[in-house]
Amino acid sequence: MSIIESFIYFKFYFRQKMIFNYDIPVLGYTMINSVFDFTYNLCISYKMYILSNTTSYRVVTSGGKINGCVN
Repeated sequence: MSIIESFIYFKFYFRQKMIFNYDIPVLGYTMINSVFDFTYNLCISYKMYILSNTTSYRVVTSGGKINGCVN
């Protein structure tokens, strides 16, 4: 997921949890979980962004040969 997608997911996830009348500990637990999911998705998308922008990890298909991890 990209950064915007994870942010939208976080907003929908949090709103969905807020609709129902949870007890306070359960609501705090879901808030911690949603924040963790959001930061995890941010980290993954940032890593994917870095990997896609570095030429050393880019997989180039040319002439039927796959050249990966070319330094």
